[in-house]
Amino acid sequence: IERFFTIAPFARLYRTLYENVALYGDFGIGLGFGSEEERNGTEKDEVKLNTTNIGITPGFSYMLSGKLALEIRFGFFGYSSYKSKSEYKISSYYSSYESRQPGFGLKTDLSTLQFALAFIL
Repeated sequence: IERFFTIAPFARLYRTLYENVALYGDFGIGLGFGSEEERNGTEKDEVKLNTTNIGITPGFSYMLSGKLALEIRFGFFGYSSYKSKSEYKISSYYSSYESRQPGFGLKTDLSTLQFALAFIL
């Protein structure tokens, strides 16, 4: 069983390069919470997750029409934190482990590449 919830509000600043092309930066704060649980007879393995992201994501926007834009985002500059806590139980045996991975920096791998169609109000 997996459950994960994320909320990530952001503000965007546009700079028009050409008539239909704009460069933008998203400043956002993301918070995520979740858990994963596996059961097998008397065994139980549970992992609780917390994530935090605060930073800037750059992107390009190409206006396809007056209300529709193609957007491409790549990279992340800011602070990220990932925390997991594992609990493992077999009958009367219990084990717990906690892991934290905080960091500040620039992330430019392909996992940050995003494509979107945006409808402009």
